[in-house]
Amino acid sequence: MFNRLVLRACRFYCEPCEQCVCVLCALHGHNDHDVSSLADGLERHRATFDALLDDCRTRVDIIRQQLALADAFKTSLSAAEDHIRHAAIDAIAGVRQRERELLQGSPWLTCMHYVN
Repeated sequence: MFNRLVLRACRFYCEPCEQCVCVLCALHGHNDHDVSSLADGLERHRATFDALLDDCRTRVDIIRQQLALADAFKTSLSAAEDHIRHAAIDAIAGVRQRERELLQGSPWLTCMHYVN
């Protein structure tokens, strides 16, 4: 029923259902419930709302800290990947250099050079 009447102004609060209701719902769907004005219902639950709001703020702060840690980890991971990439390039260059040195001193290559 609420979904069809979502555009109607909710001016009342149904205590047993713990929801805001419009005039029609207050008269028909909640007529045997303890219904009060929306302002009174909000005031009765202000402490709960404040506690939930504080909890949300705490969670937002924790999530922000976790995001900062994730960003720092991402930066560290990127730097580590770059370091590994450069180390691999240097290692490959060293292997190629050593290969050239070994091939230059190889007697087999010298003999093959004379044969050709």
